[in-house]
Amino acid sequence: MPAVSPRSALTSVDGQRWAQQPRVTGQTLRGIATGGSTTVAVGTGGTVLSWPVGEPGSARRRPTGVDVPLLGVAAGRGTWIVAGSSGTVLSSTDLSSWTARNSGTDGDVFAVAYGAGRFVAVTDLGSIVTSSDGQTWRMARAADGLWLWGVCFGAQGFVVTGAGGAILQSPDGRNWTARDSGTTQALRGVTYAQGHYLAVGSDGAAVSSPDGVTWHARSIGDPGVELWRPAATASRWLAVGAGGTRVVSADLSSWSGAQTTRVGFYGVGSDGSTLLAAGVDGIVARRRADGSWLPVASAPGRRELRSVQHVDGVWVVTGGGGTILTSPDAVTFTVRPSGTGAELWSAAATPGGRGRIVAVGAGGVILTSTDSGRSWQAVARPQGSTLFSVTWGPAGFVAVGVDGATVHSPDGVRWSSVPTGSRQTLRSVSADARGYVAVGASGAIRASADGVHWTAASAVTTRTLRGVAPVAGAWLAVGGGGVVLRSGDGRSWRAVDSGVDSELFAITAAGREVVAVAGIDTAVVSGDAGATGRAGRCRIIRLRGWPARCRRSVRRSRRSRAWSCRRRRRCR
Repeated sequence: MPAVSPRSALTSVDGQRWAQQPRVTGQTLRGIATGGSTTVAVGTGGTVLSWPVGEPGSARRRPTGVDVPLLGVAAGRGTWIVAGSSGTVLSSTDLSSWTARNSGTDGDVFAVAYGAGRFVAVTDLGSIVTSSDGQTWRMARAADGLWLWGVCFGAQGFVVTGAGGAILQSPDGRNWTARDSGTTQALRGVTYAQGHYLAVGSDGAAVSSPDGVTWHARSIGDPGVELWRPAATASRWLAVGAGGTRVVSADLSSWSGAQTTRVGFYGVGSDGSTLLAAGVDGIVARRRADGSWLPVASAPGRRELRSVQHVDGVWVVTGGGGTILTSPDAVTFTVRPSGTGAELWSAAATPGGRGRIVAVGAGGVILTSTDSGRSWQAVARPQGSTLFSVTWGPAGFVAVGVDGATVHSPDGVRWSSVPTGSRQTLRSVSADARGYVAVGASGAIRASADGVHWTAASAVTTRTLRGVAPVAGAWLAVGGGGVVLRSGDGRSWRAVDSGVDSELFAITAAGREVVAVAGIDTAVVSGDAGATGRAGRCRIIRLRGWPARCRRSVRRSRRSRAWSCRRRRRCR
């Protein structure tokens, strides 16, 4: 039973005792499948690894000729299909020679499955494409903005899972029917075994079905993290998630294993003195002077939170299921009705108390508020791709997202799409008086003075960049593998040693410090605007304010030239 982790594979015969295999790539691995006697894993940078079943220590690279993130893989009819960003689909009969195919979609392909003589691929735009031979692909479901994450084939046909608890079922991969999953949590992955389908997702959500039509909730416990993918053998079920979480079950009713509840932050923001972070388990936490984090709020339903910003004099936190929290003081938070169930990824505002806040999210949704975030209204969206980030700059609002989607508005109400010259997904955008900088997949960096005309910066890394911010007259970008990049003008960049290899999701300036947070349990801090200089040694961080059972401390003593890392473990 293999599981894929960043840059290496873990293997287990029982889902409980795990062994890490030799690292053969510096890329993050995102998908895995077995066909016949071979297992294949795919990942960022166009990475494909293969090994004989049962021999993961023999993994070797299979050049594909592309450098886009690959997210899904499947085998059938003697053909391997790998797929990923911007509708990329490659086929091969020998894992040595790969041919690019026209998938008929420009969404990111998140998963592929084979069954009933047909390949089925799903995308973040809601489109489903199918192929009987892996070469010619046809649209089976048109894009509608519903983020589809997983697909599998079982005795009752195909099942697809996605955002908002979405489940689609089809006997043949051509005709699809929506089913009631009983949850509104995002369902990230699905598998079939032992006569049942099992889907898992946000906030420990798990549902199962014998036929793909009627679904029942399954209690996995309280892992406190995102569950990403399920898998199964003839006798055991496995669900894996953030922070190394791995839970197993023999009957889908009782679960055991590494329920590694951890502090996982996806967003961080500052008003110049106070620093807030938000993320896994719906947690909003404030950073203390000693570097520890004090939880101050929790989102309803423990929905994952994606961003936290101090905008227009108020704190705004956004997340899954249309979650919006606001606070005037970083102490008392109020849930605000957003009018949408779409995952909201980011918020920004006009400066100087002018009164308009904008939030963006899945399906290209754009919301605005003119009363400090108390009420929200949807505005016409110029396109349907998910928007991950929004900012205010010298020429108005700019938001960026999937497949290079970039939209601009002078006032937050009237929006239009603008070209960036690339289909690479952009994960973050920020601005200062000089203009805008956007970063994203495969190290993509774009710069603009007016939010409309964009130029590409020379690539410094192939890792996905997830956060960017102006700091003390410079720009800093962070991303996969602990990468930190620095630029004086937004066009020429150089790498800075962060001292960590965890994926960094967001970055902000807080007084004299710069803080970046990761999706597991790491924060890195620089006292010199992330430039160069001092060596840092981590000190003990105690989680005062967490429940007593969570109060543990961990010393990490990796030295770094410019950054110091601070790691915390919760409820280990």
